[in-house]
Amino acid sequence: MLGHALAFAAEAHKDQKDKGGVAYILHPVRIAEALRRDNWSETHQVVAVLHDTVEDTNVTLKEVHEKFGSTIGEAVDAISRRGSWEPTGVQFDGEPEWRWEETYKEYIKRCCVNRIARVVKRYDVYDNADPRRYCDGVPVGRWIWTLDYLRELAIKEAEEINAGQEELDRQRGR
Repeated sequence: MLGHALAFAAEAHKDQKDKGGVAYILHPVRIAEALRRDNWSETHQVVAVLHDTVEDTNVTLKEVHEKFGSTIGEAVDAISRRGSWEPTGVQFDGEPEWRWEETYKEYIKRCCVNRIARVVKRYDVYDNADPRRYCDGVPVGRWIWTLDYLRELAIKEAEEINAGQEELDRQRGR
C-alpha cells in the first residue's frame, strides 16, 4: 500500500517545488519516514504521503477513497483544508490567509478529530518547522499554536484514559 501511495503522490506532485525550490514530494516522504522511524503504522505513513494531494493538486477525495479505502480516505479528508488558494487580506502570524472555507484554527480542530490525521499533522508541523527548511515568510507562530493545541489534546486524552482506568480499577476493587 505504501509503495502505491508513494507512486500516486509523486505523480500528483511531480512539477511542484517547496518554498526552498526542492521537489515538493520530499516533504510528505520525510513525514512518512519519521512516522516509520517512530513505529507508527503503515496507514499513518500512507496518510503522510497523501496528506497534501487533495489540498495542493488535482487529486480528489473520491480518488483517494477509491484507491486507498475509507480509513485512509477519511484521514486524508480530515487533514485537507477546505477552500482555494486566493488571498483574502486577512493575516495570521503575518502570513496571508487564503480563501479557505475555514480558518486555520477551525481546520486544525477539525483535523484533530481524526486520530490518524492528528498524528500526521503533528509530524507535518515538525517537518514544516525544521530550521533546515526555513525561508522568508515562515509562519512560526502558527506552528507553535498548532503544537500547543495538539499538546492540550494529548493531555486531555491521557486524562480521559487515566480516569477510565481508575474507574475500571474501582469497579474491580483495586
